[in-house]
Amino acid sequence: MIKDIPWGELEVYLRVNRRQFKCDNCNKPFSEELDFVNKRQKPTERSAHFITEQVLNSDLSSVAERNNLTESQVESIINFMSQKILPINIKSLKRLGRDEISLVKGQGKFIIVLVDLDTRKLIGLVKERKAKALENYLKSWGEEILNNIEEASIDLSKMYKTVIEKIC
Repeated sequence: MIKDIPWGELEVYLRVNRRQFKCDNCNKPFSEELDFVNKRQKPTERSAHFITEQVLNSDLSSVAERNNLTESQVESIINFMSQKILPINIKSLKRLGRDEISLVKGQGKFIIVLVDLDTRKLIGLVKERKAKALENYLKSWGEEILNNIEEASIDLSKMYKTVIEKIC
């Protein structure tokens, strides 16, 4: 059973018969791969995208509750989707935006979301809200890209301002 996006308030599961095969070399059994489902994930790509969009406007625990999932399942889906959409071409990045998303409401567990303000597209996720983690992530882009950044949106966080001033 593969979880898909809900139909109204009803949960939708797809029953798909995956064919079983045996390796000619080692005789080890394996299942047919489906292009709309990751072999390690239970939801469809469409469902994973649907859940990820909800997290951008809410917190992890609320999304988990709404979708009848555990918080660790939602976190796993977010990690899977971030690996799928990243890396994005950031060579023309001029304006960098940053926001924080609460993974678990009330527990102080946040991730940093980086956005290209011109294209309004997600360009990075930093797993923890620490200056060193953000600095290391941005440095991984390389000096050429960092030198091209002309503007960065800065909220009241001194940590973010310090990191941007230091490396851009």
